[in-house]
Amino acid sequence: MPLFNRHPAETIPVAREEVPQRKSSLFGRRHSSISPTRKYGVRTATQPESSRRGLPHRKEDPSILAARERVVKAEKMEKEADFALIAARTAVREARAHIKMLEKEAKQEARLAKIKQTEAKSISKRGHGLGPANSLVQITEPFGPNPTNASFYLYLPTNLAPKPPVLVNLHWCHGSTQAAFRGTQLANLADTYGYSMIFPDSPSMADKCWGVSPPQTLSHNGGDSQGISSMVKWTLSKYEGDDSRVFSMGTSSGAMMTNVLLGSYPDVLAVGSAWAGVAARMLRRNGYGIWSNACATGQVIKTGAEWKPSLRPHIRIIRSQNLQKEIKDWTAVLELPNSPVQTLTDHPQSGWTTYVYGTSFTATSAFNITHDIRTIDYLVLSWFDLIYIGSGCFSRPNASGV
Repeated sequence: MPLFNRHPAETIPVAREEVPQRKSSLFGRRHSSISPTRKYGVRTATQPESSRRGLPHRKEDPSILAARERVVKAEKMEKEADFALIAARTAVREARAHIKMLEKEAKQEARLAKIKQTEAKSISKRGHGLGPANSLVQITEPFGPNPTNASFYLYLPTNLAPKPPVLVNLHWCHGSTQAAFRGTQLANLADTYGYSMIFPDSPSMADKCWGVSPPQTLSHNGGDSQGISSMVKWTLSKYEGDDSRVFSMGTSSGAMMTNVLLGSYPDVLAVGSAWAGVAARMLRRNGYGIWSNACATGQVIKTGAEWKPSLRPHIRIIRSQNLQKEIKDWTAVLELPNSPVQTLTDHPQSGWTTYVYGTSFTATSAFNITHDIRTIDYLVLSWFDLIYIGSGCFSRPNASGV
């Protein structure tokens, strides 16, 4: 065929894969068919492990667990701190209430004490010059355990009260029972009020001081203090005395032994009145009649806890020097405030100051008074409540009996 006359070959259509048309805009993706290469809701094998675990797996993360433990501990400590704060506030309220109660009691006690002292002072004046109705009687029969061989004299009024109280009057160094007997009007006043009196005599022939330094006398059942305790028990038994109303007083060495007796035998003695003594246990040493000038003049410093034994008697001290040591001793023992709840100036006489720490303890600073302080009878009577007989007068709770 001629070149130019050739008929063009028929065009054979090429099969083309028909691409489905979008039924919406490019971003709408609302087409009917799903791409065969993509399956929704199924993770591919190429996704990382961490992506497959997701956020819930963080619960097992060690750092998160440790943080949670710290939070729990902190919350627990916060609760404990809240409880401690509540307890501390409660303790403060109770302490304040206790101090207010002590102040109220101290004021009432001071008012009653002034009434008693006025009455006792009047009685004491009437007793001067009369002299005791009876004489001292030396007790020679055995009266109980007496390791140092101390002796004693007894004064009994003509009209002994039913269940009479017992007052122990301890002499000073270089003193005697007779000097103690004549040195106050307390024996005269016993004739009026019916109490009995014990006048112990120190076994020390060198200086007639009481043995307040040996460890035996500073404990239960030993030394001079045990002998004096036996004197009291014998007297209570023989004359049917009131074992809840046993009192002790003394000056200088007698005051020291009063402190020792109250410390070693609180089950026997209820109340003490110490004139110009030193704190119990201050002279503690091996030996008899030990003296310490540093202690007597206030140069020995200790805390209340160091002084504290285990006793709960009542005590009144009168002192010109070293008063603070005895105050530390008895406030610690009786668990009273370190500071007085009431201060009485010029009481009981001009120049003296009385510090009230509660109903069980008062301390009087006798300014400008020498060691040779004179016992004021009416103070002793009022402190021991000896001018009263019956249920209204002082007695030690829970007396042990003899």
